[in-house]
Amino acid sequence: MQTLRGLLFSQPARLMPQSVKKWLRGLGLTDWVETMFDRPYEEPLVDRLRELVQPGWQCVDLGANTGAIFVVLARQVGEQGHVTAFEPHPDNVVRLRHRLQRAGMLSRATIEQKAVADGSMPTVSLFPSDDHASAEWNIMGEDLRGNRTEAELVVECISMDAYLKDVEQLHLVKIDVEGAEHLVLAGMKETLERLRPILIIEFHNDEGWSGRRYLYERAYDLFDISGVKLAESAPRAYHAIAIPQEQFGILKQQAEG
Repeated sequence: MQTLRGLLFSQPARLMPQSVKKWLRGLGLTDWVETMFDRPYEEPLVDRLRELVQPGWQCVDLGANTGAIFVVLARQVGEQGHVTAFEPHPDNVVRLRHRLQRAGMLSRATIEQKAVADGSMPTVSLFPSDDHASAEWNIMGEDLRGNRTEAELVVECISMDAYLKDVEQLHLVKIDVEGAEHLVLAGMKETLERLRPILIIEFHNDEGWSGRRYLYERAYDLFDISGVKLAESAPRAYHAIAIPQEQFGILKQQAEG
């Protein structure tokens, strides 16, 4: 059931012109805008993360933006856990760091100003949306409506396999990379086989959705955000949970609990 907060803010947020949101951000009200407008869209995701993530876990947040989901992860893992954020845009990184500092969570965080892809390129161009919304910068060369945009930045790019090659434990990876999901998954095949993390993925388009083959090839099952198992031929889910088959009991226990 939608919360009262969601009823009050999610529909106005959907109707509000992007130019108004951009103007509010320009007044220095970024955190307020994100909390009141953007957060209701993510409530099912936040609820699922709060159910899944345990104290002491090691997590990665790919596409951390300014930290709305990162803060949830950092709270869940506690002082004994750790969350590594990847966010390519320098302005977002500054805001993310300030947000964590205000929340007293810098000690359990690592922030990497890098893009993540398949490891085939050391740098990538970063493209804005048509209104330069902070959450929609991407490496795919178009906005979320499929319109081509002009590159504005060049940033360092790395694969998860390269970054995590010496890591011995990883529990969960959240992926929100604006259409580059297939590239991220292609660049973490060894990580999936060796560390077996749970993944929560935001699939923005059919090209990104095609990357789920790397999960099926490595004995993962996919579920929608409510925990219903997805058939391999299922239409694209916007949010999907990927769980190693040997860990299937995690969602089952939650459903029964």
